[in-house]
Amino acid sequence: MPSVVMTDTWDLEALLSVSGDLWKNSIEVKDTTVGVIAPPNPSSTIVTAWHDFLLALHFPDTTLVSITARNVVQIVGTPDPGEHFPLWTNTYNAAGTGNVTWGGAHFGGSLPKDAVLYVKRATSGGRNGKVFMRNILTEADVQSNLSGQWSFTDHAGGWQTSVFNAQVTAKMAPFFTGGSDPGTLRFAVAHLLKLKAGDPRAAYSTVETGMTAVRPAWNRAHR
Repeated sequence: MPSVVMTDTWDLEALLSVSGDLWKNSIEVKDTTVGVIAPPNPSSTIVTAWHDFLLALHFPDTTLVSITARNVVQIVGTPDPGEHFPLWTNTYNAAGTGNVTWGGAHFGGSLPKDAVLYVKRATSGGRNGKVFMRNILTEADVQSNLSGQWSFTDHAGGWQTSVFNAQVTAKMAPFFTGGSDPGTLRFAVAHLLKLKAGDPRAAYSTVETGMTAVRPAWNRAHR
């Protein structure tokens, strides 16, 4: 089979915008129920958590346009030519609140859209996931080392690693392994989604255990 739809894991795809320039950030969600499994609905608390986390990190010049729930599909061999329709879409058109979170206005030295915040998504099994977040960092937040690898410059009113960690703890951690949310939906990382033809391994997902801001990075893929 060219594709297999996962039955316990879905994708929450956020669409963001600055001055009409669009990009997406996605995160997987897993239902940990033993027995009857159901995808997140538009009012699920885990959807609200992803919404609130994104708004808190981005400044008001960024708009969270929408969040769309989609099936997660494993591709085996030739890519599936079919279209997998969204399960639902929440439209927000809400401005970020990063000026409150970070304690200051967005600095004028904006970085190119391909300059991203590289975030590692630690998981309870398999390879860690990652997400590249745009239009959060500015020139004042980043320094270039002799090694050629960028690093953070923590400062009041701008990037502060402790502030990022606090937002993860408050908004995302309730949906990690052992999280406090009473529901069965958890943020997760999907594995084995792209395989060569004939590979019999099934896709699976594991629940996230944490999120870490690794470093500023350069990434052209808008995900």
